[in-house]
Amino acid sequence: MPGLADDANAITYAWFDPQRLHPAVESLVYWRCAARSGAALGTGLVLLVALASCSVVSVLAYAALLALSAAVAFRIYKNILQAVQKTNDGHPFNARKHWPPPPPHTSMQHCTSCADLVDSLKFGVG
Repeated sequence: MPGLADDANAITYAWFDPQRLHPAVESLVYWRCAARSGAALGTGLVLLVALASCSVVSVLAYAALLALSAAVAFRIYKNILQAVQKTNDGHPFNARKHWPPPPPHTSMQHCTSCADLVDSLKFGVG
């Protein structure tokens, strides 16, 4: 049969080809580092559950609010740490403040940059 000889030399294309994976993706898929793979799986699962119960806009809005809350909490933590240790390190986001070069000043940028803690909290609350 002509088909059997050709099948032995034929290249098979599967929907999942491990040889074509990026090494970082391969380490996640094969669970080489359980903590990173678990974090990726948990994040994906939370995202799928959130998208199943809420709209995409709501999920994005809650994610942005979570990021703003984390930045404000980090800034408060660093301020308390500076007060306790009596150091003068300055603003915790000072190194990132001017990278990339900021666009013209807008009120949205001012509220989300944590430059003024009270304005950031007012923006997050509503």
